[in-house]
Amino acid sequence: MGTSPEGICFGAVRKSACLAGAFDIQPTESLLAADFADDISLPTVPDTDSLFGAFGQGKQGNGLDTAGLGGTVKFYGIAAAGRRFVFVTDCSGSMQGDRLQRLKEELRESISMLNPRVEFFIIFFNDIAEPMPSRGCVKATPKQVERYLDWADSVPSSGGTDPSEAMAIGLRLRPSAVFLLTDGVFDSQSTLDAIEQNNKDRRVQINTIAIGERGSESILRRIAEQNRGTYRYVEE
Repeated sequence: MGTSPEGICFGAVRKSACLAGAFDIQPTESLLAADFADDISLPTVPDTDSLFGAFGQGKQGNGLDTAGLGGTVKFYGIAAAGRRFVFVTDCSGSMQGDRLQRLKEELRESISMLNPRVEFFIIFFNDIAEPMPSRGCVKATPKQVERYLDWADSVPSSGGTDPSEAMAIGLRLRPSAVFLLTDGVFDSQSTLDAIEQNNKDRRVQINTIAIGERGSESILRRIAEQNRGTYRYVEE
């Protein structure tokens, strides 16, 4: 899949040197807020539980929370509220064809509806993580949305299924919510470890989606339940 024009390298992230270079960290260290200081602001993220109490009330069609608390998003029918959203999505070989095409359509629909003040980040994964070519989350302005959705459209399906690294990267971005989608069976322990290490306080809501296959339903349901999220199975 090569190296992006902006310096993110997708090889074995390949699992150490490239990831460290892309995010300006050592592979064993956490991503720090300072690493993204040039690109993103890091406001205090409100408790999404309090936001959900008013979900559907005081919201405009563009995802703006009129109370000024952030925004809302819906992905495969699961709603979340906050200021920053991360999409961790499967691009393994089993996702080829209609599954991957539908995923990209869902990403486009969800992200295009975000208010420009809300931030987003997309990470594909197969055997490795493939983050979008940005140093951190970006605001959902029309220009940024089109730029990174075009990038997402170019990502092919290949390889196996391992969301652990992608989840670690996503959680270190300190989002309000993460959406994890897969159609495959994966190493549950490494993924649980990545989540535990990077979301110890359960501050980040993690929503999980199984598409077309129920092989990982139990672990996806567990991840959602342990991290204040929602699990959903989606038929093809």
